[in-house]
Amino acid sequence: MINKRTLVAMGAGLVVAAVLVAVIIFIQRGSTPRLVGEISRVRTLEMDPSSSVAIADFQFTNDSHYAFIIATIDLSVIDFRGETRPGQVISASDANRLFQLFPALGPKTGEPLIIKTKVAPGASVRGMVAARFELSKTDLDARRKIILTITDVDGPVSELSQ
Repeated sequence: MINKRTLVAMGAGLVVAAVLVAVIIFIQRGSTPRLVGEISRVRTLEMDPSSSVAIADFQFTNDSHYAFIIATIDLSVIDFRGETRPGQVISASDANRLFQLFPALGPKTGEPLIIKTKVAPGASVRGMVAARFELSKTDLDARRKIILTITDVDGPVSELSQ
């Protein structure tokens, strides 16, 4: 049978282990690059009856202790049926041309996000991403959700959605 002294020692050992785990988790907080933010506005433009463009305005902050270097940028929508539909991201120069050719889009609220952009720890970025979708403008406007996925060169993935 286990005596009282052994039980007290085991309990103290468990408390010390729990405190050590909590300290390690606290120290590691912010060690993985991560972008936190939101998509604030989405504008859509019909290209032809079966395809359209979505322009997502966003703002995010790198809340980690390390720089976030953008490796990939993806924009996708969950359509009204619940299916995920990936978009083809448009280059920064083509996105800028959209605003010149279609003034009805309104003013740009930020520069297009580009690959290899380095976001310093604690820095905030306001910008936009444009993508072409094989969906009519009506279907794109009826979407359930739009998701901006940004991947760091070292692997961490951040998602912003609306």
